[in-house]
Amino acid sequence: MAFDGSGTFTVLYNWATEAASPPIAISKLDAEMAGIATGLSTCLLRTGGTLTGSLTISNSGYLTVSGTIPRILWTETDAGTDEKTWEFRASGGDFFLYTDTDAGSAAGTPMAITRTGTTVDSITFAGTTIALTGNATVSGTLTVGGVELTPAAGSFTVEWATATSGGTTLESGTAYWKKVGNVVTMRLPALIGTTTAYDLYLRGIPAACQPALTGSYTQLITVQGSVNGSYGPVTIMVAEGVAYWKVEGAYIAFSSASGAKGVGLAAMGGGPTITYQVTD
Repeated sequence: MAFDGSGTFTVLYNWATEAASPPIAISKLDAEMAGIATGLSTCLLRTGGTLTGSLTISNSGYLTVSGTIPRILWTETDAGTDEKTWEFRASGGDFFLYTDTDAGSAAGTPMAITRTGTTVDSITFAGTTIALTGNATVSGTLTVGGVELTPAAGSFTVEWATATSGGTTLESGTAYWKKVGNVVTMRLPALIGTTTAYDLYLRGIPAACQPALTGSYTQLITVQGSVNGSYGPVTIMVAEGVAYWKVEGAYIAFSSASGAKGVGLAAMGGGPTITYQVTD
């Protein structure tokens, strides 16, 4: 009984035909039994064994590996020390890729997929370098090194006022902001008002744009503005955790005399764009 590499057994003799002309030659029995022995010796058993050569699953078939901790190992025999074996393993309802040592122990976990039911909760990749080639789209929150990088944006009505609350609103307009990571970029309108007041504030800063740095820290940002009726630099004092920022003349202080005071250039219709940190 011959046995080919595709798993096909071919009977060498027809025993009914042989019995019609006895005796049956012992050599024929030996040849048939040798074929059976070869076939059994080269089969992969249900209880395990070693497969040599290629395996093709056709006719829309599939391979099922089952058990309490099912494992599939790939071993590259000519690889370096502890670089030979990669292992896929399902355990505790989750799926892992392990880098195994030559001794067979799972040393590293470069990929872990956890799930609840059919919903994937997380996919974790661990490596010295993880490279993405092409465009990556993130739906949800993207956090790198503890810093959220998901862009947020909005607008609000900013007031140019004589007090942190109440007082007189000299001018107002729409400000636009975008936050990426721990940095906010804000585009302010030109806000100029004629007043005798010299304690002046930008008011209405939303919570999403208020800094929260370690310790007490005010960021000073100098922009073009109007000081006592003349063009000149002014400094915006970006304070933490408050909805107002004080503004002062950068080189010449706002005076108690009546004059145009504010940020931006009203004659050109231009307001400043500022960038500052919201978290460390």
